[in-house]
Amino acid sequence: MGGSISSESVGDDVRLPHLARVAAFDGIVHHVDDSVSYASKNGLIYRSFDRGLAWAPFARLPLSAAGRFKTMSRLARRLWRATIYHVVPLSDGDLIVFGHRRIFRVDPGGRCTDAAALRGSRPLCVCVDRDVVYYGEYRANQERTPVHVWASRDHGATWSPVHRFRGVRHVHGVFKDPHDDALWVTTGDADSESGIWRTRDRFETLERVAGGSQRTRVVQLLFTPRYVYFGSDAPDGLNHLYRLCRAGGDIERLQEVAGPVYYGCMAGGRLFFSTACEPPTLRVTREVSVWSSLDGELWERFAVFRKDWWPTRLFQHGHVLFPGGAGEREPDGVWLTPFAAGDDQRSLKLGFGSTART
Repeated sequence: MGGSISSESVGDDVRLPHLARVAAFDGIVHHVDDSVSYASKNGLIYRSFDRGLAWAPFARLPLSAAGRFKTMSRLARRLWRATIYHVVPLSDGDLIVFGHRRIFRVDPGGRCTDAAALRGSRPLCVCVDRDVVYYGEYRANQERTPVHVWASRDHGATWSPVHRFRGVRHVHGVFKDPHDDALWVTTGDADSESGIWRTRDRFETLERVAGGSQRTRVVQLLFTPRYVYFGSDAPDGLNHLYRLCRAGGDIERLQEVAGPVYYGCMAGGRLFFSTACEPPTLRVTREVSVWSSLDGELWERFAVFRKDWWPTRLFQHGHVLFPGGAGEREPDGVWLTPFAAGDDQRSLKLGFGSTART
């Protein structure tokens, strides 16, 4: 299910000016690494040993007949939220898989077991640190009951809360900082609930680094030696890309974007963030944009996908996913997956020119 893609395989609702199509996968690419990469489609997990040029089936989730039925088409997967959200490799070859409102474990031989219940609807961003897997509780939570950061130290078999948040709606993500060995957490959604948090002692203590406004209503964090980069996730107002200076804690506004920012990644020495189309955004634009920067200061639109016409309440907001892993070392391109937009749930690896460090 791999190989190069021709221009004919890119839909009419995709604008990829000046970009080379390096590879493709008809599904969602979740993890990219030097040795092995993982993707999924229809409850199957695929594996690649050549950075996504060729993919082979590796494991199948133990879904019920009803669960398999919900995966049979792109619209069904969107309607029923019947997808794999994250594939997290551990050092011994095990995989922890988040999907279909459950947590699964896949051993190195491809045998998959249903490991645990998932707290919340799905985690937006997950983290692995020293084979401990962390995720934040993400659910509607209109009543504002406490939400937790959960951790597993036994390959997904058991999970325990390592931090309880009161006074926030939900947790957006947990992230490993490769430059100072800290873990970071993002929360939302109201001004007082929105924050960027850091722990240097694995949740023995947790400090709020920034918060209190919609500019710190954040999903994804990206880390460089001098800065922490993020985009605001405010559905009803202007959104921007920002960076937080490690030295003094100042936040610098970098680039206005048309829509809330969900996800990001690093690849080839570049920073990437993507915007989303939520109902308020659709009054202004139907474009889902991927923004890129070589130096963290100057940003340009790298690719644009058009939100499809299916209603967002049932079939989800338009957005773009990026894989986890060591994709920042990809020398020749970045993997991304449009969702509820042009080329829906078809992953593309888009090439670029020379690389630079941020």
